[in-house]
Amino acid sequence: MRWLVVLILSIVPAIAAAKPSVAVAPFEGDDDDKVANTVEKALESEASSVIGHKATGKAMSKLNLSGKLDKADKKKLRKRLEVDVIVEGKVDGKEVELRISGKGVKTSRFKVDRGKGAKFRDDLKDQLGKRLSPDKDDEDQEEVAEPTAPPDDEEDEPKKKKKKKKRRDDDDGGGDDEAKPRHLVTQAAIRGNVGAGFARRGLTYGAAGAMQPPSVGTAAPSANIEIEAYPAAMESLKGIAAGFGVYADFDRAFALSIDVPGGGSAPITQQRYSIGVRYRLAFGQSTVALGVGYAARKYEADRSGLGMNQVLDMPDTNYGAIAPNVVARFPATPTIGIFGGAQLELLLKAGDITEDYGFAKTIAFEIAAGADIAFTSRYGMRIAAELHQVGFKFSKPQRGVSSATDRTIGLTASFEVLY
Repeated sequence: MRWLVVLILSIVPAIAAAKPSVAVAPFEGDDDDKVANTVEKALESEASSVIGHKATGKAMSKLNLSGKLDKADKKKLRKRLEVDVIVEGKVDGKEVELRISGKGVKTSRFKVDRGKGAKFRDDLKDQLGKRLSPDKDDEDQEEVAEPTAPPDDEEDEPKKKKKKKKRRDDDDGGGDDEAKPRHLVTQAAIRGNVGAGFARRGLTYGAAGAMQPPSVGTAAPSANIEIEAYPAAMESLKGIAAGFGVYADFDRAFALSIDVPGGGSAPITQQRYSIGVRYRLAFGQSTVALGVGYAARKYEADRSGLGMNQVLDMPDTNYGAIAPNVVARFPATPTIGIFGGAQLELLLKAGDITEDYGFAKTIAFEIAAGADIAFTSRYGMRIAAELHQVGFKFSKPQRGVSSATDRTIGLTASFEVLY
C-alpha cells in the first residue's frame, strides 16, 4: 500500500498557520445580539473554530457564571468549552468594547466604533486578527489593557516599570497539564461531504482451461455524498452520550458502459451505500470511532438493448453485508486532519456471480485513507483514496474457475461542512 502513503504525503501541506479556537461570550448591552453575531462572523477567518455567544451562554449558565468574568471563571469556561481564547465585550451606544484573553494571546482590550454593515465587520476583523495572531515571543506573556480602555483590576496585572511579566502558563493561570483544545477537523461533531471521484473496477479469475470467462475492467467518474454526526458532542466531547453517532454515505458512477463482443455496448449501474452507528473515543486531539452498519454495492449491466447474437460474458454482482468498521483521525496541524479507516464485510448476498460459479467462501473488506483540510471554522475539503475488494474461493469450480477477485480502487475529492 505504498501508493496510499505517497498520496497522503503529497496532499498534506507541510505546515499550516496555527489559529486559536475561540468562544464568544454574550455581550453586555447587546439586546438584539447583532454585535455578537457580527463578532462571530469576523472571527470565522481568524480562528480555527468559533463557539457562538448562545452556546457560550448556555455553558456559563451550567457553570453558574454571569456578568463580567474573573480569571477563575474564564479558566472554567475555557475548560468547559475546550477553547483557547474567550472574547467578551459590551455595547455602549455607538461604541463596542472587546476583551480578549486566553492561551497564546496577549490579554487586551480595545474599542471599535459601531458603524454599519461591512465597515464594522471589517474593523472588527482587522483588530481581532492582530490580537489573535500567534506570536512566539509573546505567547506566554501577559499584557495590561491598552490605554484606550479603563483599568481592570479583576482581569489585568498592573504594570511594573513597563516590563512584561513572563509566565509559564496562560493568562488565566492554567497549568501545563491542561488538556489541549478541541481540534477543528478531527473532533467535529457533524461533518457532511459532497463531491466527486474516479474509480476503476476489475474482476479477475483464477481459472484454467478453454472455457474460462474473460476478465472485466471499467473506469468512470462518480458523485458521492456522506454524513457523520455525533449530536451530543456539539458542546463538549465529555460524557458517554457524546460518543454516540450515526453515519451514512452514497456513491454512484455515471457515464459508465462496457463494450460487448460483436459491437455495441451495455450501460452499467455501479453504486454503493452504507448506513450505521458508531461510538467515538477521544484521545487528546485524536479520535477513534468503532461502528457497525449495513453496506451494499452493485455492478450490473443493462442487457435489454443487446441483439440475439450479442452475449456479455460477465456476471453481475450485488453485495449486501453486515459491516463492522473503525475510523481513526489524527491532527497534522490545527486545520488539517489525517484519517484512516477499515471495514470488514460479512456478506449476506453476492448476486449472479455465485449463481454462475457456485457456492464460495468470501473475504470482503474496504480500506480508506486521506486528509480533511479546513479553510474556515465551518468549511473545508477532503481528499481520499479507497480500496474495496471481495475475494471468492469456489467450492466446486465451474468453467475452470476456482477463484475470483473483485477489486475497486478510487480517488475522491469533496467539499466539507464542519460543526
